[in-house]
Amino acid sequence: MAENRQYGHEYKVQAVKHESCRRPMNEIVGLAKLTESKYQPAIRCGAYLLMDADKEAQKCFDELPPIAQEEFLKYPICHFGKLTMKEDKPNG
Repeated sequence: MAENRQYGHEYKVQAVKHESCRRPMNEIVGLAKLTESKYQPAIRCGAYLLMDADKEAQKCFDELPPIAQEEFLKYPICHFGKLTMKEDKPNG
């Protein structure tokens, strides 16, 4: 149940990206704060996706267990990047 709550926050943050391409500084700072290590990997991954930081998003995504990765990929926020599961990666 706690795992489901982590994704709800991403939906709120995701709305920021849809509202406009040019975000006010306070929204950018808010996204950057969500990338701090104190947040769960799924939260950090979502924030990085919204900031168009695909490499960093993938690193956070890689921290998730396979089942959580499958669930995460079902969320619309994933359309902002190209995340791949470990077994989908070549030589990995």
